[in-house]
Amino acid sequence: MDKGMKYWFVIIFFLVLIFLRCFDVTSDWMGLITVVSLLITIVNLYLECAKSYGIYQEFLKIRGLAIVIGTIAIIVVALILTNKIVLSSKQMDVCSLLALLISVPTPFYCNLLENFLWSEK
Repeated sequence: MDKGMKYWFVIIFFLVLIFLRCFDVTSDWMGLITVVSLLITIVNLYLECAKSYGIYQEFLKIRGLAIVIGTIAIIVVALILTNKIVLSSKQMDVCSLLALLISVPTPFYCNLLENFLWSEK
């Protein structure tokens, strides 16, 4: 898929979700959408860093941490799907803000990772 096409798909997807959220205030699925959007930003951050530093042996620690976080995230999503975990509005807002915190300064985090990887030598 063309990179520009991917961005248009994401933009349209989020605009539809915003539209639905405006007219359905008490929906249970918004918690799931919030957590999935947080997961998408974490995966995006990992992929951006892996693109630059994935070939280095030191990156294996980050890869291991990503696998642990991904496993925990899958368990949390499954618990949300089965309604074992129901997120409050405040928790959904925190997840949204975390997603923004992770996604906005991605180059900064990649730079921090670079400093971390080279400081261990």
